[in-house]
Amino acid sequence: MNKILLVVFSLFIPLALAEKNKNTLFQNSKEKQKAAHKIQQKGEENATTGTPPKRHISLGTAKQEKEPEKEVQLIMNDPLMKKKWDLQKTNVKDAWLKFSKGSKDIIVAIIDTGTDINHPDLKANIWVNKKEIPGNGLDDDKNGYIDDINGWNFVKNNNNIKDTHGHGTHIAGIIGAEGGNGIGISGVAPKVSLMTLKYYDINDNGKNNLNNTIKAIHYAIQNGAHIINYSGGGLNGNEREKQAIQEAERKGILFVAASGNEKSNMDKSGYYPAKYELSNILPVTATDHSDKVLRSSNWGQKTVHKSAPGYNILSTLPGGKYGRMTGTSQATAVATGAAVLVMDYYKNKTAHFVIKQLKMTGDIKQSLVGKTSQRRRLNIFKALQARGKNLNFMDETVVDPSGKIFESDRDISSFVQGGPLSLKDLSEIKMVNEVLQRKPTEVINSSKKETVKNKENLGRNPSSKNQKKQSILKRWFFNKN
Repeated sequence: MNKILLVVFSLFIPLALAEKNKNTLFQNSKEKQKAAHKIQQKGEENATTGTPPKRHISLGTAKQEKEPEKEVQLIMNDPLMKKKWDLQKTNVKDAWLKFSKGSKDIIVAIIDTGTDINHPDLKANIWVNKKEIPGNGLDDDKNGYIDDINGWNFVKNNNNIKDTHGHGTHIAGIIGAEGGNGIGISGVAPKVSLMTLKYYDINDNGKNNLNNTIKAIHYAIQNGAHIINYSGGGLNGNEREKQAIQEAERKGILFVAASGNEKSNMDKSGYYPAKYELSNILPVTATDHSDKVLRSSNWGQKTVHKSAPGYNILSTLPGGKYGRMTGTSQATAVATGAAVLVMDYYKNKTAHFVIKQLKMTGDIKQSLVGKTSQRRRLNIFKALQARGKNLNFMDETVVDPSGKIFESDRDISSFVQGGPLSLKDLSEIKMVNEVLQRKPTEVINSSKKETVKNKENLGRNPSSKNQKKQSILKRWFFNKN
């Protein structure tokens, strides 16, 4: 009998212990759930909550949805952003919020005067040739260029891409100055990779500008550029240059070209490469605050497809400085930045798609009737919002409600007080009597003027009349503290 009781008792003890452990575990689970609930009420985002995975994912999504707003606010807090009227006019803030801020996977080749790659507002977005080992004196990637880490200088045929002029650095900043770093400005595309291809030097006679341009185009194609930004040009076309751009066309590379500062109707006169009839070229003219084509800019109802802000645009200058320039070069850079955002958002890097998005969208302006093929000023938000398949081309001849047909060579009578200096293929650096600082507050001072005689021409084929004419280029730089 005692043995039977012992056996029963020995069986009962594990069951009782198991039940006790079960109750303890259940109680601990309840306490953990209560604790987790308290943690959630306190809003400790990184705490281990023990809540169901579904709820955790939901909280994460809500957090992610707030990130773009925070990032854009950081960009807008850069101290000089209030002076970027070109960004305000093209509604880029809403484009950043809802669609894209760009991507470093998108490479923009800037064929210009070089770039200050150490500028605090540019260095984070400078393209790096990862296939090349810096400083070893070898052509590691076998592309024909030794130590081409950030691009190439086609004037001196070396890797020194320093900007001794200022124009190229200004263009680089408009396209892709880093956003949200607490200094200066942001470019249209706060995230991008900027490849520097120097075809012009202020100390060079300019005889090789055309050959340098052609070499630079081939380099951009060979080294993975998605967009080529080109501010230069000339009154005559060249078959070799056209063939180089055709090669880019076959690769789907977008070529954004300035329409030039000749004060002429491109439908009747020539300005190349903007006027080549190739499907990958986007010719751009410049407008002012009132959406009127600048008095110095070329236009064309059939040959110019886009207008963008190009008057008194604030951007980066060599030596960590900032300044303003005016011209179709600046408008072209704004359009290039917009192209970066379109490519990133739609994940479509083909020239034809991007041109359609930019060309067929924007703000329709009466002041652009007869001046561009679609009479639209760039609106970056609309370019990203629209769906390509629903975009239709407008008729090239536009008639106003009164029945009057606007001719493409009609006069432009109004302009922002006085207008800019007339420089061939080179934007003017406007005089401004203020010092822009990194701090959010601004100190207004007068500064010393530096007057420079400018005999150079970024164009490839300057006329004899232009060679005799000397323009005075007045520079007024913004020093940073």
